[in-house]
Amino acid sequence: MAGALKLEGRTLASGWSVIRAIGWDPKTGASKEIYNGTGGNFSKAYLVEKNGRQAFLKAIDLTRPLSSDNIVNALLEALTHHKFEVDILNICSGAKLDRIVVAIDSGEERLSTDLKDVVPYLIFELAEGDVRKTIKEIKPDLKRSWWLRAMHHAAVGLNQLHSKKVAHQDLKPSNILSFGQNDGFKLADLGRSTCETHQGPFDDMMFSGDRTYAPIEILYGYVNPNAFERRRSSDAYMLGSMIFFFGLGLGATPLILSHLPRDNWPPSFPGGWDGPYEDVLPLIEHAFTRAIAQLREAIGDDEISDELVTCARQLCEPNPSERGHPLTRAQVGSNFNLERYVSKFNLLALRSSVRARLDK
Repeated sequence: MAGALKLEGRTLASGWSVIRAIGWDPKTGASKEIYNGTGGNFSKAYLVEKNGRQAFLKAIDLTRPLSSDNIVNALLEALTHHKFEVDILNICSGAKLDRIVVAIDSGEERLSTDLKDVVPYLIFELAEGDVRKTIKEIKPDLKRSWWLRAMHHAAVGLNQLHSKKVAHQDLKPSNILSFGQNDGFKLADLGRSTCETHQGPFDDMMFSGDRTYAPIEILYGYVNPNAFERRRSSDAYMLGSMIFFFGLGLGATPLILSHLPRDNWPPSFPGGWDGPYEDVLPLIEHAFTRAIAQLREAIGDDEISDELVTCARQLCEPNPSERGHPLTRAQVGSNFNLERYVSKFNLLALRSSVRARLDK
């Protein structure tokens, strides 16, 4: 059994006591609940405690690469990914990015001299859970102001990352964590991120995140040759996709595809389209219009909803050259600067909160 699967009940050399496994059964290794602190490939999660403070531990499982056909390459991949994540977390921690979940400790636990019992780990502040879980506990009349605050904090988090030349690339419901009423929300899991100033394992990939939430053009192989702008565009799209998730329970991309004939789906989903993105774009724009209408119907037709629909339309625009705020696009610089959306979601969250109190 891998060392990463044997930490429960131990006290680490760093002083952290491992309380229990999170999200998986230590007897079988199988997943059994929803919680995504900052999980990922080659890792297992635990609840840990030190000096009365509880936290989330991510332990790297080295037996998975050891069972690969090419052990050296697989082991190098796992360790490279781990080191890159540590480096990016150090950048975020040093810059005091308060809407990013950063590591509060890290190390390497050796259970024996056997390589499989060497456990590199990261320890993060403990969240209440991701937004999929925590939204279920919110009273119906407070839900909109709650998820608008989540949108605001997610936009702040992305803006903070972009200011350090980091693109998240994997923004989705499981990676927006709730830390309670006082601390709000933070973005987790930088394991698939890229950094313009720091070489990483995903630099050569068109998109490194979960393809279910990928911008629609990525699935059709459309590539902006400016890599960092492409990644900022992807982050903006995924931020807008969260409006669809909170309104309809489904991200923008699967919703758009649901309004397209399968013959026009990208091959990777799988579908029948094998032509250039520009040729299928008019059909996608039509499907997007129907998705926007579906969103509007779901979230209502008051002033706040109207502004949310506008944000969703701008951020998830299928044509990347027209994506983002029109005033930002008219300025010199990146089309995907999120400052205007930070302000917009903050204002909408405040207005929604006031309205919820007045309606009581």
